[in-house]
Amino acid sequence: MSATDDTSGPPLEVEDHDEALASARTLRTGIILTCLCTVLLATAVGVTWYAPPKDPPALIIRQGATTLCGEVLSARHGVVVLKVDGVAVTVDLAQSTSLTPTATCPATPTNN
Repeated sequence: MSATDDTSGPPLEVEDHDEALASARTLRTGIILTCLCTVLLATAVGVTWYAPPKDPPALIIRQGATTLCGEVLSARHGVVVLKVDGVAVTVDLAQSTSLTPTATCPATPTNN
């Protein structure tokens, strides 16, 4: 043996083997975490994809003392067709005093 030999540590083959085992353990952990993220992403997409749909936006239209609130079915040339209580109602916007977009109709609209 020469003075430059370092025999205090484990042989080089053992260090290489330990490093290979640590790398394999890290790789296995990475694969497991990737699979977990994929499952969580698929779950999130499934929950948002199949969630109940939002109600369509509605309009509150006032014509003097009359107030109508319903889902817009069509709009053309100053005329809006609303679905009010399941019935299509045609409203001339030229005679309307106000038009208010809303997420939902009030519980007790005064549909005259």
